[in-house]
Amino acid sequence: MTNILDKGACPQIWKHASVVAILKPGKPANEASNYRHIPLLCCLCKLLERFILTRITPYVDPNTQVQQAGFRPQRRTTEQVLTFTSDIEAGFENKLKTEAVLIDLSSAYDTVYTGGLILKLKLAKLIPRKKF
Repeated sequence: MTNILDKGACPQIWKHASVVAILKPGKPANEASNYRHIPLLCCLCKLLERFILTRITPYVDPNTQVQQAGFRPQRRTTEQVLTFTSDIEAGFENKLKTEAVLIDLSSAYDTVYTGGLILKLKLAKLIPRKKF
């Protein structure tokens, strides 16, 4: 695994996945967007992902805002809803305005600027500079 990370190259065979589409609960089956796509990866690729996760977690956790709950262990959206509700309540009690900006990031992964992401990973020394 360390050798793969040092070289910055994953074996090509590990990159292939079988994708299974699972219908989201309560959604009609006639729309493609109503399916959750689950890639079935090679076991060695899953091990590599776990290995990478253990390397980046010590960097990511201290550099992530406390309010961030997505993809973090022991965090739930219900905590964010409770915090938001408490902020609104405090605003009413103190006769203050409470403003919120709600953004739909449902397709966020499809629009990630990968060049910027790779640059940030390089600057954080989380990926080798030579390969990318």
